[in-house]
Amino acid sequence: MNSIYVRFYKIKLVIPGILIGFFLIGCGDSGKSQIVKLDKKDSVNFTLQTFQNPDSSYGYDIYQDSVKMIHQPHIPVLQGNRGFVSEIDAKRVGDLVIRKLNKGEIPPTIDSAEIITIIK
Repeated sequence: MNSIYVRFYKIKLVIPGILIGFFLIGCGDSGKSQIVKLDKKDSVNFTLQTFQNPDSSYGYDIYQDSVKMIHQPHIPVLQGNRGFVSEIDAKRVGDLVIRKLNKGEIPPTIDSAEIITIIK
């Protein structure tokens, strides 16, 4: 009787684990970033607007033809939720994101080296 209970308990733990694994594999990108290139024929207008956070740091919004596409209140890539120290830093990073969008990179990925170079 005890052996049956242990088997049942193991099955109860294994099946949800397998289902979660399948879900993560299906939703995940298998560790590979997928960048979608937009067709150059598509005329898209991106604009940048900086803003000040409640903690006096800065962030930026990127609009696509007047529709907010990206809201970035903190520095991307860096650990934590710190905003940009200056409005100029937020604008520089936002401009980089727009350049990547204009090249057709969706999503516009930024790495830590790019951030460090911009906000040094």
